[in-house]
Amino acid sequence: MNLGEGVTGLCVVPLALASDEDESDFWGFAHGAEGFFTPVPGEDGARRVRLEGCLPQGGLLKSVGHIGRRRAMAGNAWLDLLNGDGAAMGSYFVGEVTVIGVTPSAQAQPDSSTSR
Repeated sequence: MNLGEGVTGLCVVPLALASDEDESDFWGFAHGAEGFFTPVPGEDGARRVRLEGCLPQGGLLKSVGHIGRRRAMAGNAWLDLLNGDGAAMGSYFVGEVTVIGVTPSAQAQPDSSTSR
């Protein structure tokens, strides 16, 4: 699944996503992302990020069912950048994560046996 559209700024390392508010609320893995480093014009630093090969879980999955409504906001999150073995190399905090669109991804899902 891809979340978002019309984005630039490619991140090609695997990611693990989790809620900032609830450590047990894991949001899923993604193969990569695009748009982290490019602010949306006129949006006061907001980013539009497209997640590649993401199978949403937890709070992110709940938000997918509410696109276009207030409940599409999943909340704040941590994106862990993962190495080839699935170990976190660093984290990136994102605030007010909101799902604005969903499309099928041509990529296979990352290995879900990797732990955060």
